[in-house]
Amino acid sequence: MKNLMMLICSVVLFAGTHPSSAAIPENPSSGEKEVKILCSPDLYDVLDDCLAAYRQEGGSTPASLTILGEQDINAWIAARGQLALVTKYHLGDVDPQQSRMFVVGREVYVPVMHCNNPYREEIMQRGISPREFTTLYCVEKDVSWDDVLQNGNKHKVNAYRTSDPSFTAYLADFTEADPEMIRGAVLPDCDMVLAAVSKDVHGIGFCTLSQLRKMHDSGDPVAVAMIPVDMNGNNKMDHFEEIYGSVSDLSRGIWIGKFAGSLYSRIFAVSSQGMVGSSEREFLGWMAGPGQEILAANGYSALLDNEQASLMASLEQVPAVVAQEEVTEKWAYAGLVIVAIVIGLGLINYLVFKVFNDKRRTPEELYEAAGTNFVAASSEVPGGYYFDRSHTWTFQEKDGNIRVGVDNFIQKLTGPVTRVEMKLPGESIRKGKTLFTLVQHGKRMEMKSPVSGKIVSHNEKLNSKSSLINTAPFSEGWIYMIEPSNWAEEFSLYLGAPKYREWIKSEFARLKDFLTNISKPGTNTVVVLQDGGDIRDGVLKDLGPEVWEDFQSDFLRN
Repeated sequence: MKNLMMLICSVVLFAGTHPSSAAIPENPSSGEKEVKILCSPDLYDVLDDCLAAYRQEGGSTPASLTILGEQDINAWIAARGQLALVTKYHLGDVDPQQSRMFVVGREVYVPVMHCNNPYREEIMQRGISPREFTTLYCVEKDVSWDDVLQNGNKHKVNAYRTSDPSFTAYLADFTEADPEMIRGAVLPDCDMVLAAVSKDVHGIGFCTLSQLRKMHDSGDPVAVAMIPVDMNGNNKMDHFEEIYGSVSDLSRGIWIGKFAGSLYSRIFAVSSQGMVGSSEREFLGWMAGPGQEILAANGYSALLDNEQASLMASLEQVPAVVAQEEVTEKWAYAGLVIVAIVIGLGLINYLVFKVFNDKRRTPEELYEAAGTNFVAASSEVPGGYYFDRSHTWTFQEKDGNIRVGVDNFIQKLTGPVTRVEMKLPGESIRKGKTLFTLVQHGKRMEMKSPVSGKIVSHNEKLNSKSSLINTAPFSEGWIYMIEPSNWAEEFSLYLGAPKYREWIKSEFARLKDFLTNISKPGTNTVVVLQDGGDIRDGVLKDLGPEVWEDFQSDFLRN
């Protein structure tokens, strides 16, 4: 078997390096191909400006622009030298298995009111919900502030909007209304909307975030203020909704996923899932740098500094197309046969290894094998389990004892657990006191007990296989069996599956706040969230013990 594998490897190396006499160089005298960009109709004007600036600033390869019509995006990006730049409304036909998507900017619409609105303080405290915006924009009769705020005031609200079809699509999604049902005073563009709201203390409207930023950066008095969106409709601005203090706060809130997703779209650059040519790479790199100014000048929101850095890092990780010789059909066929043989033998070898060697895998390897999306996994709740706000779960056995473990949120956050420090059977414990400690290569996270009582037993498997915390947190990764002493009262404080799923959403918002704060200028830690605020698995894994301590004190204890 060993000799056979060595023979195959030798043949593969030989096939990859043999200088076939029939090999033909691919246009050795020609330069990199032209970048051909397919764009959604709403982006044509801004991308036309981008290409003009790109050429003027010395882009080394020619570029052209085509408006998306009947073309198949997947077929378009499959060709070398071709990209697509689209908003969310044109992503439906993109095959995620065949494509890569890079975010190069955003289009964001923000609700605004006059800064001297007589009810501004009340609106800032309670916000206006999407349902209430539906009342303001989709009801044929005149709408008063009392219809929205229930404050008894009959002053008419004057709702303004732009005639731009793109904005109408956003507002229809936001209000969940048919576009034909949308009312309001229609003006040619967002500049006119801003001008109208600036002169009307009872006026509201929508403008782009980029326009707001320009107004605030100009140093001139600003006559409009942002209207907070009460996303959950509870007539108050919860902690995770407090992103309207400034334009910068809102920009960061959008990035980490706290703003209404129906009021903005990311601008996606879509390329082939395979290798990307140097011409496409150069253009996307330009879009991540000088191109951001062109986007902003056209009313779009530029990426934050750390997003630009993340985009550049992503481009560097994409395999590059290099000029290479085309092999003849004979060698290509031989190569495919050899690859098929190698893959088949590799699969057999993998299955044998998995069956007989799983016990020798490290916690890190087992954690990576467990896989699954952080957000999706954290919301998975098995039946019969009840959750404490300490991110632990309880399950009552038939004998009345309580089985205890840690929820998915924590184990997906920490990454692979290398040791679990547990108390001994017979010890008494109280709810809210430290019950066990998760350790990852010396970094520690103390977890509080969800229940009071006496420890009957602990999971001895964790002494030799702590990875069970990650791979099976609700089954083999249980931690204690406890005889409860105050079960009836404490049980009333737990969260069942539906309430837990709702609560975990607010925990994600708090977590994004925590990660954002430790990444602010002046700190030594940088955490790059995925676009839209998505959190990668094991986000604390590579961070230092001081961050774990901050998480313990600032997040878990609050």
